Amino acid sequence: MTSYGRDCWHTIDDLVEVLQILKQGKAQDFAQMSTEMFQALDIQNLEVLTNTLNEYVMNKQDSLREKYRICRVVPLFKKGRRDLPTNYRGLVISGSIIKILTKLYALRLEKVSALK
Repeated sequence: MTSYGRDCWHTIDDLVEVLQILKQGKAQDFAQMSTEMFQALDIQNLEVLTNTLNEYVMNKQDSLREKYRICRVVPLFKKGRRDLPTNYRGLVISGSIIKILTKLYALRLEKVSALK
């Protein structure tokens, strides 16, 4: 059983589990990163990524927090006249890091709720 401490929100095992379920073949994010890049990391780099994500969660990385909460919204044409804004919907392109972090939160919630 994974034990979570005050300074350890996520473990390498959690990160590996999340990386295994991420879809492949998706477009790169706005920082030109893809899920395949993260899935190809060796154990040393997984440890660095885990520590960085834990620092992010613990609010020790303000610059990282500012950088990765940015998303790109792209207007996607639906139908009708192209000159009318109502004929578009927004498509949000978020960073791969945010996708990983979101799945890590979900995984942790599942594990914690299973303990109760």
